[in-house]
Order: sequence, then structure tokens, then C-alpha cells
Amino acid sequence: MRALYINLSHVITFLYVAELKSYRIAAERLFITQPAVSMQIKAFEKQFGVKLFHLKNRELSLTDTGKKILPLARELYETAFTCENFLNGVNNAEKGELHLGVARTLNLFIAHYISIFRKNFPGVKIIIHEGSSKKILEELESFTYDLAVVAHYYEKNPKIQTEFISEEDMIFAASPLHPLANKERIPISKLNGENFILQGEGSGTRMNILRIFKEEHIKPNIVTEVDNLQTIKRLVSQNKGISLMYPPLIEKELKEGSIAKISIDRKIPIKIEVAFCKRTLTSPLTMAFLETLKNSS
Repeated sequence: MRALYINLSHVITFLYVAELKSYRIAAERLFITQPAVSMQIKAFEKQFGVKLFHLKNRELSLTDTGKKILPLARELYETAFTCENFLNGVNNAEKGELHLGVARTLNLFIAHYISIFRKNFPGVKIIIHEGSSKKILEELESFTYDLAVVAHYYEKNPKIQTEFISEEDMIFAASPLHPLANKERIPISKLNGENFILQGEGSGTRMNILRIFKEEHIKPNIVTEVDNLQTIKRLVSQNKGISLMYPPLIEKELKEGSIAKISIDRKIPIKIEVAFCKRTLTSPLTMAFLETLKNSS
């Protein structure tokens, strides 16, 4: 086995600059100064006698050599991150940190599992980041999170593995003033042409309902697209449109009568999945939470 002389810090700094297209932002993300970033890039280039970046009209771009080593730098970073994450977790399963990416619709769903997990690991700090399923999965790929809990997303990523956790029934929510509210089951075809409030692009819930509408030959009138769940609830209660909702999110509003259910003649299930990067080593802490998701009810 040959000795290696490449500097891992140089490679990681190169990767950050290449991905972010900025020395300044790379320095902020790496928690070092901008001159330190410049020095590392120059040292990397000098060691191998290559040029990695072009700077023209204040625009930073990769040279041909930079483009060719970029995927190798990503691979090296992923391997180093995996190793570091695993080693950090070996002796920190009782007091480490766990970063979870959670689709914003599922924040109440995941709370149940966090409660179970914390009984066994009370010293662990759990950090939750919310977003659309698409955004969470993209950030998972760059190792922002240890695990992600998302609605089933139909665009597959070869770098990410998903496992089924649960199937939950969704409901159509509307204002009590809506003509279809609080009636006996109606055919889903009755929703054709109705005003709908949908979550924005990248939402697994949005993809799910649009797929069902297509299957049922329903053409919704999408009047609003919004990511904030509180805003969706407010618009629904004001009779601005119908929205597909996870029932626990509107339990209070249903009891108070500010939001009503539209009962239809079929179920609208959403598959909930746990997602993680396909890598060879997973920290004991991450594995413990994964087992909680898979084995707790």
C-alpha cells in the first residue's frame, strides 16, 4: 500500500469553494478566514502543479482539471464524513447529537417516536430541521442530517435508501361553509373543478394528491400554493379553498369547528418513509433511532 501525500483539508476546502462558487461563503461554512481558504487552494494547486479555478469578471469557475477531480473530492468527503460520524458515535450514544430532517407535514408524526427514543437516550440532543420532502432529501444527500422522515417521494435518488415506516390516511379539509363539508361520503369526482390550496413544489403530499387527481381524471383549480401550514389552515377556515391535510395537524380546528372534513368514497393514504444515505458505516446513535422508527408503534 502506497503512502499518500494529498492533504485532506485541501480537498475539502476545494470541494466547498467549487460547490459554493465563492471563497467567502466557503470560509463561512468552514469556520475559517477567507485568506486561509485562498492559502489552502494555492497550496493544493502548487503541490500538484495544476490550476483548479478560473476567475473572470469576478465569476469563479472550475478548470478542466477542477471539473475532473470534483466528483472524486465529493466521494472523499463522503467517506471521511462517514468515518468521522461513526467514530464520534461509538462513545457518544448516550450524549451525542442527532440531526433529523423532517417533512413539515410530519412534525407531529415524528414527535411520537422522539418521545420513545428519549426515554432510552435522555442525554441525546435531537435537532430537527423542517422543509419539503424534496428539500430534505437533497440536504440529506449532502450529509446535513443523519436521518430524514419524509412522505413518499416519487423521484428516486440512487445515493439515498428509504424504508417504509407507516401509512397514514389524509383528509380533505375545508371551511364549514363549503357546500361539500360535513356531508355523507361523496364521490371523489365531486372535487373536480373545486378550488384547492396546495403545498409548494417539492412536497410529497402535493405529489401524492396530484397523482391521485390524475388517476381519477380530476382537474383541480389550484388557487394558492403555500408552504406554511398555519397559513394553509387559515386560508381553509376562511373558505378560500380545500386542502389535503394530515389529521393530527388540524385536530384542534376540527373540534372547534373552524375547519370541517370533506368525506369522500376512497382513502387518501400517504406513505411515510425514513431515508438515509447509502454508506457503509452508520453511527450507533443513528442506528438506535432508526430501530425506534422501525419497531415502535
